[in-house]
Amino acid sequence: MKKILIYLVTLIFCFSIFSTDLLVVTEEWEDATNADGSGAYFDIIKAVFENEDYTIKYKIYPYKRALSFVEDKNADIVVGLYEGESELVIYPKIPFAADPVSVLMKKNQSAKYTGEKSLKSKKIGYMNGYGFDEYLKVPIKVNEVTSRESGIEMLNAGRIDYFLGNPYDIETALKNLSLSNNDYQMTLLLTIPMYICYINNSTGKKLVKIWDKNYPKLVKSGQVKSIFQKYALEDEYNYLLKSYKF
Repeated sequence: MKKILIYLVTLIFCFSIFSTDLLVVTEEWEDATNADGSGAYFDIIKAVFENEDYTIKYKIYPYKRALSFVEDKNADIVVGLYEGESELVIYPKIPFAADPVSVLMKKNQSAKYTGEKSLKSKKIGYMNGYGFDEYLKVPIKVNEVTSRESGIEMLNAGRIDYFLGNPYDIETALKNLSLSNNDYQMTLLLTIPMYICYINNSTGKKLVKIWDKNYPKLVKSGQVKSIFQKYALEDEYNYLLKSYKF
């Protein structure tokens, strides 16, 4: 019994020596990156890295601040970047999901909306740092906001014409404001591949190789699909499969 105990203590000690902490920073997105460390995106990161002797740590920040932490080399991983969004981090070859971007409008506006061309020269609200205007084919008047709730309040007050965002996040904001979905219309506008990006140093170069090796295996095994289904976010996975072949 004593020998077994010594063996277990030695095993734990060795693991603590060789396991490396990785700091992941991200905005909080319900069921994707919850503040308690649960969520689809966190589960995916664990699945990719924890079998490679890494321990995952998390911190929640506003989106632009989270990105700046990795750009300034104060964190290892940032979640949810679009392609080309930053030149100061390392992008993997493979995105992990596709972000559905929807147009939110008041119900009495819906007859006027006929697609992306309806956004031309209109006042459009979206979250600070998201840069949706770069993915549109028409010019818009950008109104960045610090919360989706404030964006919806601006829409209600007539200060913006439309609000853009992930439909899951918009539905959460409507719920937080005790507003009914029946008073609004939400229509899918576009989907944008999303990446989990890395600190631009030797650590990041190692991590991105692990990601590009392990993530396709997890997709092919069905584990990624199961994770997205667990949190009812399978649309993000399905949209990715439409644009990216594993």
